[in-house]
Amino acid sequence: MGLSPTGFRALGIAVALAFASASGAADGTLEINDTCAVRTGCFPGDAAGYPVEVAESGSYRLTGNLIVPEDTGGIVVGASDVAIDLNDFAIIGAGCVGATTNCTPPIGIGAGVSKSSLSIRGVAVHDGSITGMGAQGVSLEDQSEVRNVRVRWNGRAGIDVGDGSRVVGSLAYQNGTTGIFVGPMSVVSGNTSLRNGKDGIFANSSSNVFGNTVGQNAEMGISVLSGSTVSDNAVLLSGGIGIEAGPNSVVRENAVRVNGAWGIRVEAGSTVSGNTVATNGGSTADTGGIEAFHGSLVHDNTVYENTGDGIFLLERFSNGGGAVHDNVIKDNTGDGVDCTSARRSHLRGNSVIGNDGFGFNLAASGPDALYSDNYLDNNQAGNVNGGNNAGGNSCRASGGAFDACPMGPQQ
Repeated sequence: MGLSPTGFRALGIAVALAFASASGAADGTLEINDTCAVRTGCFPGDAAGYPVEVAESGSYRLTGNLIVPEDTGGIVVGASDVAIDLNDFAIIGAGCVGATTNCTPPIGIGAGVSKSSLSIRGVAVHDGSITGMGAQGVSLEDQSEVRNVRVRWNGRAGIDVGDGSRVVGSLAYQNGTTGIFVGPMSVVSGNTSLRNGKDGIFANSSSNVFGNTVGQNAEMGISVLSGSTVSDNAVLLSGGIGIEAGPNSVVRENAVRVNGAWGIRVEAGSTVSGNTVATNGGSTADTGGIEAFHGSLVHDNTVYENTGDGIFLLERFSNGGGAVHDNVIKDNTGDGVDCTSARRSHLRGNSVIGNDGFGFNLAASGPDALYSDNYLDNNQAGNVNGGNNAGGNSCRASGGAFDACPMGPQQ
């Protein structure tokens, strides 16, 4: 028995739907858009209305922008091991639809993408924008990844993720608090964090922060806790310290310019190397180029035109000073190197030129610093104050001849 034309059309539609269904099943990705979010829910377990609720592990993809009512979340993840492809679409707070300038709402509730509980792990969000949420742009727990996401004008942090997470290639702009906040043992690389209400980047202990551009944030540019590495970043125009690092950290090969307080400040046992630290300071009395606590090594940096000391070493609990080797320290408004609060420090191989204070200010309340093989020229208050000359130094006052620098008792 043959099929009528109507039967053929029905069969064709059925076959097409079967192929579409099979394709969706093979791909395994569930779609999210504003229409299904508002009218029906986008998949099983998601009721109509915001937030969209992801209840199962798997892959999800936006197929259009999500327009989220005030003080409501965009997507809430209730399962571990979820990947959300924003697909170059945006999650937008209703008050920021069509905005081209800052539309940050008052701090409220509702993040662009968030977790339903602290036990949710391994969530990835990538390739799109999140704008104008009352809370964070992205708020996730441990082992999360945020990649190529633009978060701007959100009431709280732009991106806030837990331990062992990665934030890569993203933009955090004019968020209400910190631009990017990560838990311990995380990686923050290749991001831009600008004009946020607190720090540009905050990373908890043992994290790696590298290759970022961080500028014009209200407080610190980059702040990390103990045992972290901060490298190859450009940090400028922060309201406070450019880079602050906890004990036993490494800060290397950064360009740190025009920040309001210290360019770089590190706690005990840290290494500061290969940085360019210029024109920082001036917003408070406690400013300068590099401040380092006892047991730190400061070497091969260029430190110039900072307001305050070029390098300031200090100790806590009578733990002694640090080491300052092979730096260029020039035209700072304070001392080139100040060790008056760091006994038993060692200064070697530095070029110290044209600072408004002493080149080396080494007179401490206990045993003075030891200095050798340095070049000091035309420091306005004098080239050396105190200290123990171990030889190989060259000093010259303005217009004068070189001499061997003041000799002090060896201790």
